[in-house]
Amino acid sequence: MTSQTGSRSSRPKDKPVSLVNFRERRRHKREAGRRTLARRIGLLSFTVFLVAQFFSLSRIYFVTNFGESWAGFATTASVGSIVLLIPAVLSYGEYAGHPLGRLSQGGRFWITVMGIALLSLYLYGAFLLRNDFNAATRELGVFAILLGCVVLGSIPGFWRDIYPVVLVLFIVGIAINILGLSNLNELLLRQGIESRSGTETVSYETQSVLDLWPFLILTVRLRKPLATIIIVAGGVLMLLQQVLFQKCIGSAEILFYFFLLLIVIPQVIARWSQRRTRRQSGSVNRTAIYMAIVVLSVVITYIAAPVLLGSQVSALLARYAREDISRLLEATAMLKSLQGSAIVFGRGFGGYFSFATPDIGYWGTYLPDAGIIGKRELHVGALMPMLKGGLLLTSIYYAVVVAIIANWRKHTSDLLTLAAFAIMLTTTLVSLQGGLFILSSSFEIVILGLCLGRCLASDEAKLEIVWPNDIRKSSAESMHSLTSLETK
Repeated sequence: MTSQTGSRSSRPKDKPVSLVNFRERRRHKREAGRRTLARRIGLLSFTVFLVAQFFSLSRIYFVTNFGESWAGFATTASVGSIVLLIPAVLSYGEYAGHPLGRLSQGGRFWITVMGIALLSLYLYGAFLLRNDFNAATRELGVFAILLGCVVLGSIPGFWRDIYPVVLVLFIVGIAINILGLSNLNELLLRQGIESRSGTETVSYETQSVLDLWPFLILTVRLRKPLATIIIVAGGVLMLLQQVLFQKCIGSAEILFYFFLLLIVIPQVIARWSQRRTRRQSGSVNRTAIYMAIVVLSVVITYIAAPVLLGSQVSALLARYAREDISRLLEATAMLKSLQGSAIVFGRGFGGYFSFATPDIGYWGTYLPDAGIIGKRELHVGALMPMLKGGLLLTSIYYAVVVAIIANWRKHTSDLLTLAAFAIMLTTTLVSLQGGLFILSSSFEIVILGLCLGRCLASDEAKLEIVWPNDIRKSSAESMHSLTSLETK
């Protein structure tokens, strides 16, 4: 009797519990559906943004082959597509559970301060100094791309989502650049076998569409065989392209990434485990495969055009030997133009400096809004924050770069973070001689922002597995090293 009474009294209690569980499951299901939808919207927005930027960067190819009308479309795509970063960031923020993605507390503070500074400099340049409004808006767009990609790069799932898109764009970019060299033989016959005729080809104007390649090459160990061949062989073609253009910085940068792939990364992976495991043996074999693809690609190219390749290599080495001070003079002219408040706040977005030195072949263009011969951009990209935002923007931006480099051990816990750190460091060093923070290098800004975001991501985000075959330290070892660094 007692047991029956007890069983009856227990039944009313069971019903609310199961009802709560049912409601909880429905709530979790709705939340999962909302996060999945947000992720798809974010991926679609960012994909359209990348495609539009790709079209803009390869505009010369389309104009040459399909007519001048494509130029207007490309300009609209270049600036207008930046707006698509807003739904991309908001949607992935919804997926990640925070508007600023998976950034650490320090990363969130930095991006907030950076955003306030950029908006202030835009208002300062466009309205207070009355710089050209369109130029100021384009320059703000460049830094908007950077900050948007910092947020996206902090989200582990974003890297997995965007990889197929990046690979397809790289393949199409390689095809466009190969087709853009079609008139090279004619130019060489007319100007000489050692001439720098490659700079007059369509391919010279479309090379920026390949600027996402560093992400592909440094994570190539995670890819399938066919993708591996495409990425490595494509890198060799990029190197040969830089030789034909006789570009010292470009060729050195690609060689350095191959050095990281073939020498540095295998050593780092070997240190992640003291004993030789099956995975490590595969890593060694993969290195041999990469080396074989590189050598085979170079040999095939040399057999196809031995005289051309040899002559262009000789001309490139001669350019390395010559002392070129034109970029130094340009940077010096910019720094001398900053006086008074411009030292602290720069020229604002849309700002410029006077530069006319025809004796060295590097001089500015006529700026109608200013009525002078000057420049709004620098070949030394590292100084662009100084021109646009003075010591204010320079100190804010480079503070986080210096902090990441100072804590370099924190960014060697897995292959993706290691690749992000290497790309960020390489891009920063190359900007001491090459252009950066300009819309014509938008893909370079994209990959720089994504890599900064990965480096500034929280420790928990870095511990998440991005790809099933991810290469990393053990989770316990990674957490121990991260915790010890935080304690210090």
